[in-house]
This record gives sequence, structure tokens and C-alpha cells, in this order.
Amino acid sequence: DTQGTELDVLRGATGLLPRCAGVLLEAAVLPSYSGATRLPDLLDFMEESGFVPFDVVDVLRTPPEQGAGLRELDLLFAPAES
Repeated sequence: DTQGTELDVLRGATGLLPRCAGVLLEAAVLPSYSGATRLPDLLDFMEESGFVPFDVVDVLRTPPEQGAGLRELDLLFAPAES
């Protein structure tokens, strides 16, 4: 959990990603921070890096009194060739 800076961290790890069997990321559906990584941008980056969504590990929902709906997803990405 990098508090909305997932893309910055991933860009710094581009040399390591090809050696990863999987990548677990917290993806904000509704950004909690100004300038936070958006889910579509995260999905695009992971696809460009050779990874595809493999599983939804956890879901955080906004409480009904705050409007309900998806807030964050913990997504497991796997190499596209697997």
C-alpha cells in the first residue's frame, strides 16, 4: 500500500517486474488522495509491462451512509504468458 503512488513505485521497478511471478496491488476505484493513481492507468501500465489481472483478492466498499459502491480492490496480476 503506497497511498496512491503505485505507478511511481512500479515505474521504479520496471527492471524487476519481468522476474515477478505475480504482483499484488491495491487499486483505488475512487481515489482517496489528490493525484492518486487511477485504476485505468494502473491497468494500462500493468498490461504494457506484460501482466494481466488474475484475481480480485479483496474488495473495500464505501459504506451506504457515504454513498455505497466500490472503493478499492486488491488485484493480483500474473504474467500475460501464464
